[in-house]
Amino acid sequence: MLEHNTGDDREACNLLIEMSTDNAISYNVAVECIWRKEISKKGLYWATESTIKKYMASADEDDAKIFLVFGLGGSPDSPKSLHIVPIKFVHQRTLSTADLSNFESQTTHGIFEYEVPAHRLVLR
Repeated sequence: MLEHNTGDDREACNLLIEMSTDNAISYNVAVECIWRKEISKKGLYWATESTIKKYMASADEDDAKIFLVFGLGGSPDSPKSLHIVPIKFVHQRTLSTADLSNFESQTTHGIFEYEVPAHRLVLR
């Protein structure tokens, strides 16, 4: 872990992690974790325009791949469903249920792994 940001005034994602491959190549991966009890009929509002710009600037500065990890339902420690969304697929501040369904994780517990060829963060 390179950095862990907490508090409401943070300027970047929750976590900045360096992940290494067997070939000693490393990648910076930023993870923003967001939990919501439910999604409204209008969708999941997750960030302001200025917050999105901060995340993008952080990704550029740290040369990081950013992933949004949305926990839905249940509790923050044990969500009913988990969705791992690369920020490059997020073009608006509100995501629909259909948007999130494309990125649903098969499990809600485990260890994150970065799949280099696919540029994908998965939970195993």
